[in-house]
Amino acid sequence: MRRFLALALLLVPSWAWAAELKLLGEAREHRFATVESDKEGPWLVFGPNAAVVLESKTLAGTPVLGTPKPNLADSFPINGTKGVKFVGAPGWYVATQWPPGDEQASYLVIEILPAKDRPVVIDPVDPDKPPPVTPSTATSATYIYEKDETGVPPTPVLVGLDKINQEKKIVATTFEDPTNSTGQVPAKLKTALAAARAAGLPALVVMSGGDLLRVVKDPKTVAQVLDAVK
Repeated sequence: MRRFLALALLLVPSWAWAAELKLLGEAREHRFATVESDKEGPWLVFGPNAAVVLESKTLAGTPVLGTPKPNLADSFPINGTKGVKFVGAPGWYVATQWPPGDEQASYLVIEILPAKDRPVVIDPVDPDKPPPVTPSTATSATYIYEKDETGVPPTPVLVGLDKINQEKKIVATTFEDPTNSTGQVPAKLKTALAAARAAGLPALVVMSGGDLLRVVKDPKTVAQVLDAVK
């Protein structure tokens, strides 16, 4: 009986073994969730809470609803394609991988929980609320915007970024989201762009090396820009 079972297992084609997906650590708002697979293969991450959303844009100040599209989370593969990282608002997500040769995709359902610690999104509507004290040192600050929808960076933001460049050893730049263009995303900005999209553009993203420290949503003053890197 054992010999027959062993022979049967050998005759099962390799594609019958679905990829094994697992979440590393916990999934929290404003932090990247990491899913690991035992196989190589392309990824798609859907969520939260809906398979399809209506794409909306603002043209000449008027909201315009577009056609339905898959609600894909901001994600990118890691370790070749044996893992994926993604970020987003609290809710349910589905990480899906389809390794070559497999007849069906493997998937893992993940809940992103509300943030319980830093980094936090600071909304300028309540500018008196100070950012939490953190021992990590900021190394970069990137103001991310989408020109057609949110406009170009306001002058106070540019002045604040220039002060950071001149007075601190922190790289402060602007970056336009290439969603509506053919521009490419530099590898070093993929994490910052995903975090900014999750918070809502425009946003100032502060990093410590490759770690996300803080996201300031829609800063409008020099003080708000400078406070973000304190």
